[in-house]
Amino acid sequence: LTGARLEGLRASNNGQDGLRVRDGSEVTHCARVFNTRDGISAGDDCVIIACASRQNSRSGIVANQGCVIRDCAVSQNGVDGILVNTVCDVRQNNCTLNGLASAIGSGIRVTGFGTRIEANNCVSADRGIVIEASGCIVVRNTCRGNTVSDWDVVAGNTILVVDATTTSAAIVGRSGGVAPGSVDPNANYTY
Repeated sequence: LTGARLEGLRASNNGQDGLRVRDGSEVTHCARVFNTRDGISAGDDCVIIACASRQNSRSGIVANQGCVIRDCAVSQNGVDGILVNTVCDVRQNNCTLNGLASAIGSGIRVTGFGTRIEANNCVSADRGIVIEASGCIVVRNTCRGNTVSDWDVVAGNTILVVDATTTSAAIVGRSGGVAPGSVDPNANYTY
């Protein structure tokens, strides 16, 4: 489907991708589970918002170039939670338990240049965030408990990663705790 607008669809147990859309399409509030390949597969310049994609054999969401992926929950997919190519905008997604069957999977994987990765949470995958090309910006993300590495980013990208400081005592009342480890508002944290 080229230039399609799909909302509120559910697809499961398909022999291929759960949902495949072509260039210029919009996918919102959709759920994809237990598909043989990818949960959602998108061409160029697509928008994927507030979708859930879990337990697919390959990746939860795959997008080519110029795509926007926001506010999605991707979990327990065989390879990557979110896989994008070039000049994409990937923000505020929750990526958990992806790639554990493959030993090469990640919460978010970027294969091309010019992508913005912002305010995502990547937990308990093989790798948290993987950037395979230069020219991307990675800001305000959090990674935790990924088995191989929390961050796997090649040189030539804009990124600051800080190992977050945790409190040593419980907090009860109106104040307490410690600063997370940086005053830079764009820092990424391992916690």
